[in-house]
Amino acid sequence: MEVNGGSIEFTVQTANGTIVDQFTVQKQPANIAVFPENVKLNIGESKTVVAAVYDQYGDKIPLTVNWEIDDTGIANLSIDGNFATIEGMNVCSVVLRAVYGELTAKVDVTVEKPLEQDITPPALLATIPEDGSTGISITPTIKAIFTETLDSNSVLNTVYGSVYMLKGEEPVDIHIKLSSSSGNTDNEIIITPEKPLDYNTKYKIILGSAIKDASGNNFEGYSFTFTTMKRPAGRHHHQSGTDNSNKTQEASPSISNTAPPALQAAPQISEPVFAKTFEDIKGHWAQKEIELLAGIGIIKRYPFPFQ
Repeated sequence: MEVNGGSIEFTVQTANGTIVDQFTVQKQPANIAVFPENVKLNIGESKTVVAAVYDQYGDKIPLTVNWEIDDTGIANLSIDGNFATIEGMNVCSVVLRAVYGELTAKVDVTVEKPLEQDITPPALLATIPEDGSTGISITPTIKAIFTETLDSNSVLNTVYGSVYMLKGEEPVDIHIKLSSSSGNTDNEIIITPEKPLDYNTKYKIILGSAIKDASGNNFEGYSFTFTTMKRPAGRHHHQSGTDNSNKTQEASPSISNTAPPALQAAPQISEPVFAKTFEDIKGHWAQKEIELLAGIGIIKRYPFPFQ
């Protein structure tokens, strides 16, 4: 077999080399391939498509295709042999075709309006509590609500130090998370102190400029302060870095020096008064005490005989 231009020459021979037949098969265009088959571009953007013709054996044939487009008014077409460059002029969907004889391959082209680039930094809508608030709980949930979705990594990654809390110059350990509100996603920063705060103390929340929105625009930065509530009466405050502010002071047990009513009513005696010895307590370890109490009328013997 020998390939010669647009044909293939076949030679049939025996084992000893004797030629028994020769014939030629012409290559025929069988299909057109285009790449890519789908093109998406914005208005004013250009992309190039390439076409190739293949024969019945899958071999590429050096043939040049013609290019056709549905509407040249909405997409501009530049042709260079088997290369076609299409430029989007209006929002549309059109079909670009590579044609050779009766063979056709199509390219689906979609032209879109370019997305407007977000260059607006996120803005702060509100803070809870508001700046300068007083009487705030020592176990507060602090919020910073923004106008748009925030980049979670810029908020939650402690490397950036985007959000922190101070008591004077001293950092306060906090837990930070993102939440959603007002129809937006991840636009709310929630700050929770790891431990109860001190009473009647001023704290500062700093929202750093490392905070970004989903488009990468940096927040300008903001800080606000609040003061916790005064210590309620009956509670003690423990300044040691751990909070004991919520513990109610326990009353010390009191000892009464007042005698029971029964003994208050007992007559005052200067000398022991002994009753007649009961026959059944003789030799008992409490004999004297029983006789004393019986003598002052606190106890009496049970009537005899037993009823």
